[in-house]
Amino acid sequence: MSETIYGLKCDFEQQQGHFMTIFREEPSPIHSEELAKIQVNMMSANSIDHVLPLEVQEIDFNVKFYFDISSKKMLSHYVRESSLTMHDLYELLYEIGSVIKSSKELMLNEQQYVLHEDFIFVEDNVKQLYLTYIPLKEINQKPDLHQEYRELFFRLVGSVTELSGDGVQQLTSYLNGSNFQLDDLLKKLDSLRKNVSRQSVPSQSAPSEPEMKRIDYARPTVPSTSKQQSNRQNEATPKRAPSKPKQPVKKNEPNKQTEKEEIIEETIERKAPSPIIISCLALLGIAVIWRLYMSFPTEGIFYICIGLSIAIVAIGYYFLMVYPKATKKINYSTTGKKTKKNKVDKNLKKDKKVTTSHEISPRKVDNMEDTPPAKPHKPEVNSANYFQNLNHETTLLSQPESTVALDDSLQGAEPTAYLKVDRNGKMESIPINSESFIIGRQNDGVNYVEDSVGISRSHIEIVNNGTSFIVKDLGSKNGSKLNEESMIAYKTYPLKDGDQIRLAKIIYTFNRG
Repeated sequence: MSETIYGLKCDFEQQQGHFMTIFREEPSPIHSEELAKIQVNMMSANSIDHVLPLEVQEIDFNVKFYFDISSKKMLSHYVRESSLTMHDLYELLYEIGSVIKSSKELMLNEQQYVLHEDFIFVEDNVKQLYLTYIPLKEINQKPDLHQEYRELFFRLVGSVTELSGDGVQQLTSYLNGSNFQLDDLLKKLDSLRKNVSRQSVPSQSAPSEPEMKRIDYARPTVPSTSKQQSNRQNEATPKRAPSKPKQPVKKNEPNKQTEKEEIIEETIERKAPSPIIISCLALLGIAVIWRLYMSFPTEGIFYICIGLSIAIVAIGYYFLMVYPKATKKINYSTTGKKTKKNKVDKNLKKDKKVTTSHEISPRKVDNMEDTPPAKPHKPEVNSANYFQNLNHETTLLSQPESTVALDDSLQGAEPTAYLKVDRNGKMESIPINSESFIIGRQNDGVNYVEDSVGISRSHIEIVNNGTSFIVKDLGSKNGSKLNEESMIAYKTYPLKDGDQIRLAKIIYTFNRG
C-alpha cells in the first residue's frame, strides 16, 4: 500500500466502520481554503454511484478526509486473489472510464480522481468498483488523467493470466499516443469487451473441437495457392462468430508463390502391453478355435481354424512389436525456402530433448504427446515497447510451478527473519524469504499456505523495508491481532522481535534473526 500519494498521507481507521483517511502532515496540513466547496457539498449531500462516500473533518481550519471502505476490498489485493481474464481487464477499465465520464454531470473534476489500484475498491466483482475522489482545488504532483490511465493499464495487464488477441496492443498504441480522449477510449474498450464475450460463447459450448482440429494427419498433398486456401477457410468458418485463425496470418495474405506440403515423420514410443498377457490370450484363442475343429472335424472347418490361428498370431505380433513404436506424421507447408525445413528439424530435436528432460512438471507430462514442436528462442524485448510487439498471440504471464534459479551467493544463506508457530507441540520455523510475504489459505498468490479454520485467501502481508519489517491485515473476514490487539485492515504496523501475530487460532511469533 502506498503510504503517500501526491504528497498526501494515507492511513486507515476503525470507528463505527472502516475508513481510509487522506491528510497532509504538519507543518503544512490541508487548509480549508484549499477545498473545492461545491464538490465537497455535492459529495456530502449525495451518494454518488461508484465513488467512495466522503466525510470531511475540519479542526482549526485543518482538513482530513474520511473515505468509507466498509465491506470493500482494495483492487490491488483483489486482482492478486482473483486472476484477471481479458474480459475482466476490459470491463474494469471501461467501468473506471464510465464513472469518470458520468461525474461531469455532478460538477466533479475528472482530474481529481485517484487512478491507482491501492485507491480503487471493489465488492464482489469488477463491476462493483468505487473510486477515490479528492475534492481539492488543486492537487500538486498529480499527473494528468491520460498518464494515470496509461500507468494503471500497464500495471493491471501484469495481473492477467493470459493475453490473447490484439486488444492489449491496440490500447497500448492508443494510450501511448498524444490524442487521448475519454470518449474514444470508452468506445475501444466497449468494442473489445463485447468481442471477448462473443468469442467465449463457442469456446464454452464446444471446448474440445479446436484441439481435435489442430493436428493434421497425412493426406494427399495437392498444391494450392494461398488465395484458394483462404476461400476454403471463409466457406467453412461462420461469419457471425469471429474466431482465431487456425493458419498463421502470413498464409492468408495474397502472394504468387505456391505452397507445398512436407510430411515429417516423428517416432512416438508407447507403452507396450505385457507379453505374458498377450501370449495367454493368444493361446486361449487358438485353443478355442481348435476345440471347434474337434467338435466338427470337416475339411472346411480345418482351413478356417488355420486362418484364424494365423490371424491371432499376427495380432499378437502387432501389439508386441509394432504398436509400441508408432509414427506420427505432421504436414508442414513451405514456400520453397530451405531455411524453413532446417527450422523444423531443429524444433523437432528440441522437442525430443524436452520429452526426455527431468525438469518437466507432472502436469505437462500428461499433455506431452499433443505438445507442438518447441519454438525457437526469441530475442529479449524492451519492456517499454513490449505490449506494442504483441501480435495476435496468447502469452502465459505467470508460471506458478516453474523452478526459480537462485544466485550461487544466496544458496545456503540463512534468512534475516522468520516466524515460529507451535504445531501440536512441535515448533515450525517459517523463513520470510521475500520483500512481500503473504500468508493465506489459497495456493496461488501467497508465500505460505495456512489452511486452518478462519483463515482468508490472502490474510496478512509482512513487508521487508530493508531496515525494518511491517505487517498489515489484507481485509480478512475474521481479522488479525498483533500482540492481542485487533489490527485495522490495510493499516501498517511495525514489527519488533518477539511480536505475536494471531490469525484465528494460530499464533505466529516474529523473530528478527
